[in-house]
Amino acid sequence: MTARASLQWVLALCACAFAEAASAQHEACVPTRVDPTPPGAPVAFRDCPDTPVLVTIPAGRFRMGDLLDNGASYEKPVHEVSVRRYALGRYEITRAEWAACALAKGCDEIPAGAGDPQLPVTDVSWDQAQRYVAWLTQRTHQPYRLPSEAEWEYAVRAGSETQYSWGNVVEFACQNANGFDRAGRKAHPQWDWQIECSDGYAET
Repeated sequence: MTARASLQWVLALCACAFAEAASAQHEACVPTRVDPTPPGAPVAFRDCPDTPVLVTIPAGRFRMGDLLDNGASYEKPVHEVSVRRYALGRYEITRAEWAACALAKGCDEIPAGAGDPQLPVTDVSWDQAQRYVAWLTQRTHQPYRLPSEAEWEYAVRAGSETQYSWGNVVEFACQNANGFDRAGRKAHPQWDWQIECSDGYAET
């Protein structure tokens, strides 16, 4: 996976903001609670009407790395990591949210006719992602940034130690996630990785 593709995946899934105060030159938006919140889920909020929905992730510790001893060398050794309290994007960054940044001249424009504004923004470089979080910081007067690898893994594991969020069997991926499966392999035979299942959609 290239650095660009990896960053695109991270940006599509999260925008990270610490709760500590930031200096403000102008009046900031007033954070508002987002309802409904599913039972047992953390309370969701957004800093401004055109910024991502966030949830607060409590501080804690977890074991990070190749817990099942079947991964790559860079995932070893397993080590314990402590994570401070932070806020993380609840959903993918949407085209509508990105468009708000573009309208303010903080981000590049999305091509006209790109599709449903509530779909995730894609094909975003690391530099573009940095401009987006810089705009979020300016817009909200809160210190936004991309999450660290540890913050991301801690949040998505949510206390679990399985290989995937749904368990340890990769073939169940098509029921639970988007990935490069048989449908993608058929459309892009030059790519060299796939999940042995198919959700019927080559591009998502």
